[in-house]
Amino acid sequence: MPWVSAWWFWLRRECCDAVDSGTVRVAPERADQDPFSTPALLRQLASDYLAGADPKTPLASPLFASLSGLPPLLIQAGTADLLLSDAERLAAAALRAGVDVTLHIGEGLPHVYPIMLGTPEAAQATEQTGNFLRTRVP
Repeated sequence: MPWVSAWWFWLRRECCDAVDSGTVRVAPERADQDPFSTPALLRQLASDYLAGADPKTPLASPLFASLSGLPPLLIQAGTADLLLSDAERLAAAALRAGVDVTLHIGEGLPHVYPIMLGTPEAAQATEQTGNFLRTRVP
């Protein structure tokens, strides 16, 4: 979830091609686009994190929690991100809860692209985050 307005997607886009695996929705058609994540890795990380807990408990995933009362939320994702569907679902749920949500989706960018030090996309994401905070934090 820094860029130009052409990179913004609409929040309520359906991700019908996603495979639901508990709290993680992985879009198989992006599996070869994300250099950091694989469906198998994400399923393993989710399994390790949950340690047998119900994946739909609010403590495991904000998608199943009450989001009302949250402060403004910035979500950055990329179209090559295997977890793009989850970013969109979180943004939509927060919007329904009355949260001020900014969702930015970078064309062709993978999961965690904002931390890809030295790339223009990470620099833009950092700048966007700073601007977001400056306009919302007193």
